[in-house]
Amino acid sequence: MEGFKIIVVNEEYFDFIVNSSGKLMLIIVSRTDVPFNPFIVYDNKKLLALFRDKNEIIKLTYIPRKVLKFIKNSDEISITEMDYDNNAVRQYRARIVRDGKLKKKLKKETKYLY
Repeated sequence: MEGFKIIVVNEEYFDFIVNSSGKLMLIIVSRTDVPFNPFIVYDNKKLLALFRDKNEIIKLTYIPRKVLKFIKNSDEISITEMDYDNNAVRQYRARIVRDGKLKKKLKKETKYLY
């Protein structure tokens, strides 16, 4: 698609918190723009990608096994974006979509950036 760029960002700093009710929260560094229709794609193995808006995909790797167990049994996840002073900037929920071909699709998107 001409004039349409999607940026795939390998997120280096993120964390997960599981509350006492067993609900999972993803914490990432805040972005300038507000998310638009966010959702997470899980490859059913070790890779997650947050499709935050129509221009950015946030790739999450090296996810702890305990967190992956929660993700396997969840339909959505709470997301908190924080600034560098550890202040919450925004919170939202994202549904989880499963796609075993995620890694291949992200590789394809990254090719179009160069």
